[in-house]
Amino acid sequence: MVEYYKKEMLEQAKKQRKSTLMAYFIVLGVYVLASAGVMFWYLIQPYNHPTITWVKTVQHSLSALFVIFSFVYLGIKFKRVNRYYKMMVNLDTGIRETSTGSFFEYSENLQDKNGVDF
Repeated sequence: MVEYYKKEMLEQAKKQRKSTLMAYFIVLGVYVLASAGVMFWYLIQPYNHPTITWVKTVQHSLSALFVIFSFVYLGIKFKRVNRYYKMMVNLDTGIRETSTGSFFEYSENLQDKNGVDF
C-alpha cells in the first residue's frame, strides 16, 4: 500500500507556515520602524523647508514597495504554504474520522451513472 500522508508532514507544514508568517512580520516590523523614522524626520523639519518633498518621496516609496511586497508575498508564497497546511490538517482529520453507513433498501434495479451504481 502506498502511503500519501505521514504525521511528520503535518509538523513540517506547520513549521513552514510559521516561518513564512514570521518572515512577513519581520518585514512588517522593519517597515513600521522605517515609517516611524521618516515621520520623526518629517516632524523635525522646519515649516515649508525644501527637504519636506524628499521626506514625502521616501515615505511614498517605502509604502509602495511594502504594498507590492505584501501583495506578492501573501498572494503567492503564503497562500500556497497555507493551503498546503490546510490540506495536511484535513488529511489528518479525515484519517481519524470514521462513519458507518446503512442501507435503507436493497433492490435489483440499479442505475448506472458514469460508472457508479446507485
